[in-house]
Amino acid sequence: WLMPSELGYLEAEGLEKTWRFLQESIVREVDILSSRLTITRVSRHPNQHTHIEDSLSISSAQTYLSFLCADLGPYTIDYASSGRYMAVGGRKGHLALIDMKILNLIKEFQVRETVRDVVFLHSELFFAAAQNKYPYIYNKDGTYFTALRLASSTSRNEHGAVLKLQFLRNHFLLASINKFGQLHYQDVTHGGMGWVTYSCGKVTMWRPTSAAPLIKMLCHHGPVSAMAFHPGGHLMATAGMKRKIKLWDLRKFEVLHTYPGHAKTLQFSQTDLLGIGSGSLVQVWKDTMGNQEYSRYMSHSIVKGYQVGKLHFQPYEDVLGLGHSMGISSILVPGSGEPNFDTWVANPFETSS
Repeated sequence: WLMPSELGYLEAEGLEKTWRFLQESIVREVDILSSRLTITRVSRHPNQHTHIEDSLSISSAQTYLSFLCADLGPYTIDYASSGRYMAVGGRKGHLALIDMKILNLIKEFQVRETVRDVVFLHSELFFAAAQNKYPYIYNKDGTYFTALRLASSTSRNEHGAVLKLQFLRNHFLLASINKFGQLHYQDVTHGGMGWVTYSCGKVTMWRPTSAAPLIKMLCHHGPVSAMAFHPGGHLMATAGMKRKIKLWDLRKFEVLHTYPGHAKTLQFSQTDLLGIGSGSLVQVWKDTMGNQEYSRYMSHSIVKGYQVGKLHFQPYEDVLGLGHSMGISSILVPGSGEPNFDTWVANPFETSS
């Protein structure tokens, strides 16, 4: 009785299928708190100082966020742990922070070099961007804080041209993987480099205090295109280039189910939904029977020709954010967000006081 809110999934009647429901139909049925999430803008002028700020002043009946800027994409996104803030990164140097609760643009700036990924650190006060040569850390106001590089430019401990970033909140470590397959851990509390390890193309699992992988798994007969971990840590989803998506039980390191399909990006929600992005198609799978056998729950096609690069469920909201080749978008996914939050862990309604 202390957690009265319940999940609200889509429900089909008769011969209906939930994955056939269109976003327009869902928008008409949602409450006013969801329908106020509106950003629609097309920008084709990369020399403008501001792109997203103009978008935030435009309102309509649309529920999904849509910011298009073909000249600065493709785009990647990340949400803060509270779900309130979104970091946006365009491949051609466009960085921005948005308060998603009040649709306020906190900061937007141009770094004038390649940006491959963005990730929040321990809170929305700092975020990291994987830029051309090194990861850079900025504060909430867009002020340059530090670059993660050593004094010696020839050192093998350099992060290098980073492709992906992930922040390990429980360890205060920023993990990065570069184009050479080198995995680095950076202690962001004092800036010391922990260690360097190397990947040979297999799915390997590491512990921050280990210099060698603890587990090596041959998940696919070919390159792995995407992977994601369940919030509970007991499931892993992987996608291979040979059009196979596999669900793994990490307690026994064995395959639970194998599904046909290809994915460029995978993401689990707080409520066990699995988001899958490939090309211009976004699907959401659901464990309907509770036996870890997933089936299609929702399907959404963005504009033909757009290529989804990254998808991310917004914590504590029924929203799925999309970073694609032409900008950023978001769609409603009923039941994807945890309705009850612990303010000691993350508070979507927190203020500066």
